[in-house]
This record gives sequence, C-alpha cells and structure tokens, in this order.
Amino acid sequence: MDGGFVFLGYREYQVLTLGGTRVLLVRSGSGLGLLRRESRSAFSRPRPLAELPEPVRARLLGDRLLTITKTIAESPVHRRTHMDDVGIRQLDATGQVIGERRFIGLFTSKAYAEEAAEIPLLKRVLGQILAAEQVVPGSHDYKTIVAIFNVLPKDHLFAATPAEIRADIEAVMASGRTGDVAVSLHPRPSGFSALVVLPRDRLSGEARQRILETLATRAGGPCLADHVVLHEDQGLLSFTFAGDGPRLTGTELADVRAAVRDLVRGWQERLEDELGARHGEAEAARLAARYRAAFPEGYRASTPPARAAVDVALLEAALGEGSMRVALGDDGVPAGTSALRLYVPGEPLVLSDFVPVLENLGLRALAEDQVAVTPHGAPRLFVQTFFVQDREGRRLDAAAGPRLIDALLAVRAGRVASDRLGRLVLEAGLDWRAVDCLRAYAGHSVQARVGPRELVIDALARHP
Repeated sequence: MDGGFVFLGYREYQVLTLGGTRVLLVRSGSGLGLLRRESRSAFSRPRPLAELPEPVRARLLGDRLLTITKTIAESPVHRRTHMDDVGIRQLDATGQVIGERRFIGLFTSKAYAEEAAEIPLLKRVLGQILAAEQVVPGSHDYKTIVAIFNVLPKDHLFAATPAEIRADIEAVMASGRTGDVAVSLHPRPSGFSALVVLPRDRLSGEARQRILETLATRAGGPCLADHVVLHEDQGLLSFTFAGDGPRLTGTELADVRAAVRDLVRGWQERLEDELGARHGEAEAARLAARYRAAFPEGYRASTPPARAAVDVALLEAALGEGSMRVALGDDGVPAGTSALRLYVPGEPLVLSDFVPVLENLGLRALAEDQVAVTPHGAPRLFVQTFFVQDREGRRLDAAAGPRLIDALLAVRAGRVASDRLGRLVLEAGLDWRAVDCLRAYAGHSVQARVGPRELVIDALARHP
C-alpha cells in the first residue's frame, strides 16, 4: 500500500457446505503475525452461518466486497490504538460468497496526511459522489464537495459507503448555510459511526465529551475512533463506536440525533424552543427578542431553559403590571427546602425589611439568590429566590403555595399587616383574609379587656 499501512496480522476464512449446512471456518495455515494462532479464533471449528452474530453475518454476507473497520483490541506494537481491520470478500464464479481475506494493522501517518481525493480507493468514491451530484468540474459546488471530502477523517471515509459520505457532505453544507447543528449517524456491522457538525463557536472540550458519552451510552460499547476537524467556521466531530446495544434504525436514530443536537444547541435557542411551546410562534418571537440576552451568564449556566421560560412569563407579568409576582417550587433546590421566587420590577427587595415578613408567615429563610435581568427595550427587573422551610425545618406543602403567595402579595401591597398571625396561613390552612379577621377579633378582645393585644395574638399564633 505504498507505505500507507503497517501490516500486523493476516488470516483467511472460508465458507463451506458441510452436511447441507453452510459454515464459516478458518483456512488452516493462513494465519500470519498477530493472527497466526488460529486455535484462538472463534472459527477454528466450523460454525453455521445461521448461528453467527449479526455483525459477523453483515460483514460476510452484506453488499460490500471491501469492509474497513476498527478492532476493539488495541495494537501491541507501533502505537497504542485500535487497529484497522480490512476485510476482502471472496466470491465464486456465480457470485456466491466463499470466504474472506482479513488484514489487521494500522494506517500510517502518510495515509492520514495524504489528501483523501488522492488515495485510489477514496478517489473512486469521490468520483461517484461528484457524478451523483451532477456538478460541473471547477464550479463552486464542485470545489466545496471536494474540500469537505478532504477534511472528513480517513477512518470515517474508509468505513462509509458512497451514499453515507454523500449524506455527510450534504450535512456539512447545510450546517454551513443555516448555522445549525447537523448529525449524521450510520449503522455499522457492530455499533455505529457518527458525524456531528456545529458552528465553531459552540465547539468545546466539554461539549465534545458530553456528545461522546451520550453516543457511547446508545452504542453500549467503547469509542474506537474520535476525531475533531476544523473546516472554515465549522467544527466536525467524528466518532466510531463498537457495541452490543440495539441497532439504531428509524425512530432510534432520530432520537439520538435530537439528543446530540440538544447537547450542543445554545441555551438561548433552547429557551426560544420552550417559549414557542408555551406561547405560540408570534408571542414567542416577541418574548425571545426581549429576553434573549437579558439573563447573566451565571443564570444561564445554572438554570435549564424550561425553568427560564417560566421565569420569562412571570417577569413579563411583573413588568406589565408594575408589581411583584411570586412563584413557589421545589425544582433544582437543595433537599428539604422550597424555592420562593420573587419577580421584582424596579429595585430589589431589602433583606432587612423583607426577611421579617417571611418569618411572620412562618418561614425560615436559609439563603437568598439575586439575579438582575435586563430585557431589551424595557426597565431592569430582579429575580430574587429565597430557599425556605417551615418552622419545623420541612419543605413546604405544595397545596399551601397559593395561600402563601396571596398573603405575601397582600402584605407587599399594604392590604394587610405583617405580624405573627401570618403563620396561620401555613399552619392553620387559613387564607390571609381569614387571618385578618382573626386580627380584628384580637383588636376587639383588647377593647373587651380580655388581655393585651400582644398576648392575644401570641395565643392565637401558638395554637393553630
């Protein structure tokens, strides 16, 4: 191969008919190098073709005369990496499979450095792709296809069919036009290969690792080859996996593509998707234009887009009404606590003024987080989150949430006083109006000389 391949092992296999059954068997005496010990082969004795694992049957009986894959075993010499496995199928005069010649080794740096379009095997594949695309030699499209073909990793090109490579080139071109993420997945005799194309500004070590882990989980086996290539303003991630996981076809392939796209799509894009699902296209476009760049980096790093979409709706309501909005939830908070989220237009709440209000409502405020939000073309707002428990150190009952929120807003609006009776909203199941009625009774009891006001209020608060 003109110095392009280091040969490490060779073995031949033959397909025979024994007792009316077609079997696969090592051709005795054919083993060389790493494959010389034929007794170690799973086919040292005849094995019926019908009982072979699906990957072996696909390689032996599929529609490709030449297959190039990666071995799960690593090379013990030259360089420590998964070896290249080259299989050449043998046919008889009638076109029936009668065996395979197998080489294992390593493509050399010379092979990897040479342009793919100049390697005879790949040059023929490129010619087939250019003919199928019907592009004029020397035209812009012609040059684009050749350029993309030359940057695709050799491991990927050797293992893929012309149709698969053509699909990969189309994915790279489409991604370049739209700036979106493209994912090509191709089943292999064992496992699958993947090409992920994304804008270069979204390419990072963290994103690559998340994609690799997600795909490896689906494959159910190790990654045999992993390449990163930069092409103009795009990043190309190529992976080859071996595995015994289920064959990825149809809906499963679509699910994997969606999962990979979601891993590398920007936070802002995913927020726009969430807004679209909740508000419809027109309103989502308006909200996205206003809030797309409104949140600081720390918020985007810690808040899922689904949660942010809820925050956007409440911020928009607070902005429109010019008054605070409140939400209570348990998502993404420390164990045993609830998140009381306040959406405040204007200036943030002063803790020394507001924490006593929470305490009078029967809450323990363990921590507070504050985020400044700057919508495009609108005044600044704040999201203030208090991590709270009840007085017994427990997470709040979700059923009490609406009563608590109504009471908090009534205090904030000055419609009701803030004192220890407020805890009865949580502890006695009363709404703030019923509590205010009790507060009036406490005033009457003072007039009736039942006792001092503080003593009456304290008695009611301590016995919900």
